[in-house]
Amino acid sequence: MIKALLYLLVGALWLGLGLTLCSAEEGALDSINVSVDFTNTDLRYVLQIISVRTGLSIIPDNDVTGKVTARFIDKPVLEVLKRILEVNDCEYTLVDDIIRVIRIPVISRIFPLKFALASDIASSLESLLLLSPKGTLKVDEEVNSLLVSDKRLHLEEIASFIQELDSPEKQLRSQSFSPQFLRAEKLASLIKDYLSDNGEVVTYPSTNSLLITDTSYHMTKISSLIQGLDRFQPEKKVFPLKFALASDMEKIIKGYLSPEGTFEMNEERNELAVTDTPYYLEKAGNLLADLDSPEKQMR
Repeated sequence: MIKALLYLLVGALWLGLGLTLCSAEEGALDSINVSVDFTNTDLRYVLQIISVRTGLSIIPDNDVTGKVTARFIDKPVLEVLKRILEVNDCEYTLVDDIIRVIRIPVISRIFPLKFALASDIASSLESLLLLSPKGTLKVDEEVNSLLVSDKRLHLEEIASFIQELDSPEKQLRSQSFSPQFLRAEKLASLIKDYLSDNGEVVTYPSTNSLLITDTSYHMTKISSLIQGLDRFQPEKKVFPLKFALASDMEKIIKGYLSPEGTFEMNEERNELAVTDTPYYLEKAGNLLADLDSPEKQMR
């Protein structure tokens, strides 16, 4: 047990020493200044000149290419390298006493969204120019996610942007719905399980409408659900009249039916047969019950 602890202690000391040496190497390089002046010069040649003037070992990978137009007077060599490499989509890494120059890799990341719509976030990313010229963006509407490919720094900025927007506070929306065939109360009961924890629905029976508040993503799902539920599923009901004439009621009842509702008049029996959804059948029934009374039909 004691030996194991000693090994761990020694390992930690070596690790700390390694980090200190690496830091010391960067610190030493920070003290080296260089002066250069280039106009549309090949990047690999520029790296060679800096290497000769500073005595540093600078090794570019085979795919490192580009042009340099820059002028630096007595500037730290690491600052000079960073600035001329960035404009050519390259970066350097320090390994021992060797500066290795590599092309900045393009990496990919999937961002699943919980509250925002992937298509909306994609539009914002494109309009704000958060993608680099090398970056690409794909929207998967089926699973509401984004596939972003870009350089690491751009990808980090994009991740922060998405995280900020994909929240209930930023995505809450309110929308009013007026169903054609269902009662608002019935529709509200059918969609409640599809609301998010932040969603709510308020019904207005007098206008047969609903006000739904939820996130952008959930609102889109709920809107599609309502379209599927609010369909014409008719029933037929016969209304016999005692005091009013069916022919008179025929003229009035048309305005109380849905766009798909129909009715038939039987003058012999003095009755109306109405075919419509339960909501409109109830409206028609209430109307006829109110009008088919001695008080309303006294001539």
